[in-house]
Amino acid sequence: MSFDEVQKAIKQFYEGKSSQPTKHILWDLRSAKVDRIRSKEAEDLAFFAASIDKRKDIGKTAIVASSDLVYEVAKIFEGYIDNPDIQFDVFRSIDKATEWLGKDPE
Repeated sequence: MSFDEVQKAIKQFYEGKSSQPTKHILWDLRSAKVDRIRSKEAEDLAFFAASIDKRKDIGKTAIVASSDLVYEVAKIFEGYIDNPDIQFDVFRSIDKATEWLGKDPE
């Protein structure tokens, strides 16, 4: 998956015709291959996603990654989120992510 492909997917999710993002979001990237995304691009994606996330009631966002590389890129992305209202975490399993999404903010 390239930077442009990831950016396009994020844009379609937040701005698509039928898109009504819910309070909590889970990105299932277990089958994603991001070998073509660099650290700077992860930073750019974080700023891009924040700029188009127009949810009035921002909740939690979870990313599920099974490969080490996808997990590391997602953690880099997490580090660049510059909005204290966004709760973001990266998980290795869907069960852990959905459990976290179901919990009330601390």
